Amino acid sequence: MKYFLLREFRCRCQRGIACDAMPMKVPFLLKLDALREDWGKPLSPTSARRCKLRNTSKEVEGAVKSQHLLGNACDFVFSGPEEARTFALLAEKHGFAGIGLGNRLVHIDDRATRARWIYND
Repeated sequence: MKYFLLREFRCRCQRGIACDAMPMKVPFLLKLDALREDWGKPLSPTSARRCKLRNTSKEVEGAVKSQHLLGNACDFVFSGPEEARTFALLAEKHGFAGIGLGNRLVHIDDRATRARWIYND
């Protein structure tokens, strides 16, 4: 990857080697790198791969079938609604099937079918 380091995608459970999070999927990472190229500004994932323990924590409250559990999703936080919407539209152009949009939060994933939702952040 040109724009990201693998450590940026680590699970944030703090369990070290006991963490059983799946590795990130290579096709997702390649598509994400191309998206970052077009975005033209630094991006830093706030959440990427997750183990089941992290995904079900009170802090995260992730979906039971979250794409984060499969190493197939990333969340990003932006300065405001306009920047978040602009990024979400660009992610859609890059073919990300799952896109969740909030005032500052954008979730993108590479699931098999198209899905869109709104966060109340």
